[in-house]
Amino acid sequence: MGAEVNAHSPEPTPQEAQATLHLALQAARERQACANQGFFDHPHRTCDIEQEIQCLSPQTGMPVSAEALIASNALPGARFDTVTSIVEYDAGDIVFLERDALSELYSSLRQRTRRIQQALVASGEDAIVVPIGVQPLVESNTWPQWIVPQPGMRRRYHLIDLATRRENPYGAINIKSPDGRKSFTDAASYMAVMMRCAGTQFHISERNVEDALEAYNTSIHIAPIMSALFGNSPFIGGIDSGRTSTRTALFLQGEPLRAGLPPPATTLYQYYEQQLARALPPFVVTDDAQRALTLLHGTMHTTSRIQVDMLAGTIRNEFRCIDAQSPFRSMQAFLLTLGATDGLRGRTLATYAESRYNLRSAVWGLSAPMCLQGRATTARAVARELVALALTTLQRNGLCGLGREFLTPLLENELEHGRTQADLLRARVNGEVERGRPWCEAVVEAMLACNAASL
Repeated sequence: MGAEVNAHSPEPTPQEAQATLHLALQAARERQACANQGFFDHPHRTCDIEQEIQCLSPQTGMPVSAEALIASNALPGARFDTVTSIVEYDAGDIVFLERDALSELYSSLRQRTRRIQQALVASGEDAIVVPIGVQPLVESNTWPQWIVPQPGMRRRYHLIDLATRRENPYGAINIKSPDGRKSFTDAASYMAVMMRCAGTQFHISERNVEDALEAYNTSIHIAPIMSALFGNSPFIGGIDSGRTSTRTALFLQGEPLRAGLPPPATTLYQYYEQQLARALPPFVVTDDAQRALTLLHGTMHTTSRIQVDMLAGTIRNEFRCIDAQSPFRSMQAFLLTLGATDGLRGRTLATYAESRYNLRSAVWGLSAPMCLQGRATTARAVARELVALALTTLQRNGLCGLGREFLTPLLENELEHGRTQADLLRARVNGEVERGRPWCEAVVEAMLACNAASL
């Protein structure tokens, strides 16, 4: 959701933006100095899963406000993500990377997801929770009616939106179906993306800065594979985009300077410097270096980010590359991320140029071409290798049972048959249309099925 700003914060002048950037880089140097002194060294690794879900009408499939749910505090810690129809919540408490704790985390995520659905019903809202990467039916230029009510957050999102409209080289989002007969267009901006998109994020801490940087660099390699394997957003604005992850395509078009893959880094300062150099600050901060860094870093929506807790003295990676998932698939993706990042330590990865190509290609799913160290391959082939590596790594780390329970189904289903969640959704909708049901009604029926699977 990001940090709140003053409801009357001005749009920065170019000089104020540069001054704010300078202040944020001062904080980045301070954090690097802390890292050099071992401030972020920690004996244990911890994790959490951060989930986002769409609240939709079971009759029309359109967004439904969850304001009554949030106001009821039925699920403490649940919050809006940019708009009132997308709810964000943690799987549970932060836990150690141990078998029993991870099993409990999964159980907590399932329970919390069910509680949100129950609380929506209890609040009088006729709504279903749907973990899907993109709202499938809402039309363009409709975000103002859904933006969160808090003045400070509204101002934050407004300023980011102004900045992304001004800096975007494309001018418009244009998602065309493969045959070119249908298209979705909207203003190329932050809010055009965020009001539609929901994701599942993983937070995995490391014992020191060096391990965190290695995991971060590995995340660049695996992000395209994860995006292709867990894509479940084939629909947008009432059309079939032909893609597996339309969410990824939206970010690449709507926020090309702030989203996509971040570049590799060898120091914590270099990481911050590269992130903040992507685009000018949308805020003015004059007197607090750490606040400036926190605010500006939060406006970069790359597929992974390094996060530090200056109070606890911890450092973690935030993996942000996949569409929103059901609790079971969230756990699948989490364990694959954990096993892959640990298993790939010290190994040769795709080059940064190859990873950028792979991410653009990944929106088309498991059949998409990819390239690794000059070797032509496919997302499906690389994903199969990644799952096998993760299983071996999880076994070595005492998580063999969880690995088999959650990752073996990927080998037996998606990777055996080459069909993602998006492919199955598309087939379900097309089957209903062939039987005479209108397309939008068929999509709503598919959303009801997604709701049932998530509970």
